[in-house]
Amino acid sequence: MLANHVYWNLGAFVNPQAATVLNDTLHMPYSARAIEIDSIEVPTGGLEIVNGTFLDFTSPMQIGKNISNAHQCGFNCTGYDNAFILDRPRYSAPEATDLSVLTMSSNATGIQLDIKTNQQSLQIYSCNNMNGTIPVKASQQHGSTTTYVEKYGCIVIETQQWIDGINYPEWGQDQYQIYTVDSEPAVVEMRAYQYAKLQVEPQEIRLLVLQPGKFADDICFTILHRPLVPPLKDETPSKRLSVEELRKTLPEGRTADETLNGRYLFIHDFLRSSWSHVNPNFDRELYELLEPQQLTLEPNYEALSYTWGSIKNSVAARVLSAGNSGESYETFQVGQNLASALRHLRFTDRPRMVWVDAVCINQQDIDERNAQVKRMGNIYAMAARTIVWLGQEDDDSKRAQAVLQYLGEQVEFTVDTFAADSPDAMEPEWFLGSYPLPYDGNTWLALVAFFQRTWFSRVWVVQEVQLANRYAVAQCGDRLIPWHVLQKAILLLGDNRNIPQKLSLVLTLSWKAEEVCNAPILGIGYTVDGMLSLAPPLFASRIQPQYCLPLSEVYRDAFLVNLGLNQRMDQLLYCRLVGCLDDWPSWLPNWGLNSPDFTRFTHGSASRISAAHAQYIHPHALEVIGKECATVILVGQMAHGRNDEVVKIIRNWEPKNLLAQYMKSDETRLDAYIDVLHLGNLKERRPQSSVASLEKAREEYLALISKSNPIDNRQATTYLQLEALMGKSIITTYEGHIGLAVPEVELGLLGPIPQPWELQYHSIDGYRIPNFFNTLTETVITEDPRLGHCPIERETIQRQRTADDPYEFAYFRNKVTGAVINGDPRMLPEALRQRGAELKTIRLL
Repeated sequence: MLANHVYWNLGAFVNPQAATVLNDTLHMPYSARAIEIDSIEVPTGGLEIVNGTFLDFTSPMQIGKNISNAHQCGFNCTGYDNAFILDRPRYSAPEATDLSVLTMSSNATGIQLDIKTNQQSLQIYSCNNMNGTIPVKASQQHGSTTTYVEKYGCIVIETQQWIDGINYPEWGQDQYQIYTVDSEPAVVEMRAYQYAKLQVEPQEIRLLVLQPGKFADDICFTILHRPLVPPLKDETPSKRLSVEELRKTLPEGRTADETLNGRYLFIHDFLRSSWSHVNPNFDRELYELLEPQQLTLEPNYEALSYTWGSIKNSVAARVLSAGNSGESYETFQVGQNLASALRHLRFTDRPRMVWVDAVCINQQDIDERNAQVKRMGNIYAMAARTIVWLGQEDDDSKRAQAVLQYLGEQVEFTVDTFAADSPDAMEPEWFLGSYPLPYDGNTWLALVAFFQRTWFSRVWVVQEVQLANRYAVAQCGDRLIPWHVLQKAILLLGDNRNIPQKLSLVLTLSWKAEEVCNAPILGIGYTVDGMLSLAPPLFASRIQPQYCLPLSEVYRDAFLVNLGLNQRMDQLLYCRLVGCLDDWPSWLPNWGLNSPDFTRFTHGSASRISAAHAQYIHPHALEVIGKECATVILVGQMAHGRNDEVVKIIRNWEPKNLLAQYMKSDETRLDAYIDVLHLGNLKERRPQSSVASLEKAREEYLALISKSNPIDNRQATTYLQLEALMGKSIITTYEGHIGLAVPEVELGLLGPIPQPWELQYHSIDGYRIPNFFNTLTETVITEDPRLGHCPIERETIQRQRTADDPYEFAYFRNKVTGAVINGDPRMLPEALRQRGAELKTIRLL
């Protein structure tokens, strides 16, 4: 049996009374039994009740009070050398480490020792055989006279299992016995680290200074307080052009887009993309990305993005005080995943300064947590770089990382997720969604295992990385990949329609491509308090973290703040009845659901720039003003399962008389159905993109369902956006419309778009903004042709988009009163009623 054997004298031999431990107080509240021993200290198999005996320390008692009666320590011995059983209370687990099982204190020095352990017993030895011949360590001597350890001059405390339990199976302790040297010994937990308060005025944060060491060494760090003051915004005008300005300098057939890494990419319809302007004499400072200046900020630290994981079998790290040699320390329990990260991160020859939330925020201080979560946005943004810790090397992760790095180097993605070949690509065709990637089965399995790591299922940590600078890295084991390269590889795989189905499903369930780049405010898996610092500033300023409130109230308050700020009902697009609790209103999204059907149609909204008019009625109602456009009368089967099963479901969705006219317009039922299957994502709507036209999509679908041409599942995956259709159902309305369960409704308050206008979407700074195209004059306008002229007393305010703005926004000022509204005045309820719109007040429950 393995155990620790540590000698203690809390009085530190400071005076004659502290020369022994007899005046110290010992308390073992859960040790009401002890193991009986014979005269040579061998267990007899008996268990002794200690109540009222010299072994009774279930209440605090001086060690020397009854020591003269303590004769159960061997032949002709007086003192303690006994094994006390730990009978933890019923509400605690047998191996729980949350309780102090022993407390000892010295009146001479005021020092107190608390022990927590996952073991089942404590061996107490009162140094009965010491005789004054062993000197105290030189560093512990007092004065000029040498101090020696006398009888009872120390006490030994061993955390262990029941002694000789292996020979007494009737004790029921077999599961705790150690049979091999592979089992780890019991570990004494030294004094737990005590947090010092952060100073509010200098805006302090804590930083972990990881001490150098070899991989297997104990984890040692110091914890420092440092002010973190956001720098003033640099008002120096930049020479760099906007994307729109840069496009105007390019000839026809060429365009430019901003990549995920902030660089401008020059794209040609038929030639390779480039980092250079087509005009070699064009000033590069007008489009090159300058190096970020925040690397010079103080303090200079790195931020860690990781998942906490289970706290079971936590690791005791050593917390040293500044300038400490390591001989005296406190302990800090860190989870297995964090311990592994710190071992991989530490250098062998120098310290490393890191911000880690589990250590740098006092998790037991609710007020501090409330304050610090608001600062996490600055903490990640001001770090020299962010390190994404994905876990230890395992499941062929080296192969997966090598493949992902190579994939990411072949492609570039723009901020609106448009794919293009990288100018540095060795495989310039790999960005194409239809290109068959040349990897074998073992490689695909390695990639599946890689994306099943816990980090990829926690979307809030993805948003931590979004705040990081371009130097962020992902680390698995000892291998690092630049974050933006891994990000591109994920998007490339998500777009490729020839990857194995298992990998496609893993990517869909764990991390949707849209969230990689543009995770929406209050997005998938969003935890309001945990993500508060990453939210837009105005929104964040109006939310007060409240860890004691029920989850539904936290989400409700966030919903109402968001509604009041941007005056849009976009959050209804995320509502699901599945997974809601009994006290959960149907209009409130549950951001804790990690659901594959949380896909938002960001490129269309029936209300557009019309401000929402809604009123919350306690406790669960929301009254809104709107127009009843249609009534759903039929809901089809939800798309789910394997790709071939989804194709069958889609065939069952087909309306009757597929080639008949639809809705008394020029559109056939087939065209309307194809538009639904492509989520409105066709060339006619997105002329700037490389998506298929309606004619091409129609041709492909007819070929797919041709009776003379059996359905090819791989071909179906290529033609249809199966990933986006997952978790959705086709719906049919009483009025004859068809759509998906979260439909993009075009027939709204203003009626159909008149001829010769067509609705299109143009990409501006990564946002798909509606425009109206005149098919006769070939002109494009941003004003809705159905609205008419703006009232004479109103004027449009031109300003840059902020993080707090809704997806579609427009600000108007009243010239008379100066009042500003976020929404078109021609879409106010009273204005719509004057146009004949039949508005209703609808109560959502």
